[in-house]
Amino acid sequence: MFLLNRHPDHRHPLTPQDAAMLGLAGVEAAERFLAARDSQAETPLHALPALAGELGIGALHIKDEGKRLGLGSFKALGGAYAVMH
Repeated sequence: MFLLNRHPDHRHPLTPQDAAMLGLAGVEAAERFLAARDSQAETPLHALPALAGELGIGALHIKDEGKRLGLGSFKALGGAYAVMH
């Protein structure tokens, strides 16, 4: 299903604070924060060749965030980062 973004802020410029958090400095801050965790590790990519064949595409990979930092979800990680700021 395709839905248009009808939020009034859609396509408006970011605030300076949001631009800083979402820019390179924000990425570096998040990387430093996560690197301090004992359980920090890259998440694995899994190839799905059969599904790629069914879809008629050359390759399909999924990123498995299920074990990342013991959170069970990449969304939980985003929430933790938001609270950190």
